Amino acid sequence: MATAKKHGIAAGVGNNKFSPEQLITREEMFTLLHRILLKIGEAPIKIENGKSLSDFTDSGEVSAWASDSLEALLQAGMVDGTGNNEISPKLLSDRATMAQMIYNLLTR
Repeated sequence: MATAKKHGIAAGVGNNKFSPEQLITREEMFTLLHRILLKIGEAPIKIENGKSLSDFTDSGEVSAWASDSLEALLQAGMVDGTGNNEISPKLLSDRATMAQMIYNLLTR
């Protein structure tokens, strides 16, 4: 946690606290992954058929601190919605989803 904070990858849940036992939301997961990519010099590159937050009916639910990261990953085709034209930013994520995200990033 200290290393992630030191490098600007994670800021915690507020008041200089982290909650490592807490489940992670999709927007938190996407933001962490985007920050890692930026840190290692692998910024997502916009592709022709990439999507935008505005393509999803629930885009208004995305937190302000997560919107730039989500937009960058969507435009690069690295992430997608959950179906029904939704991005579901507050949906809790599981290990399988995180593993799929890492796989998608590593195979690009």
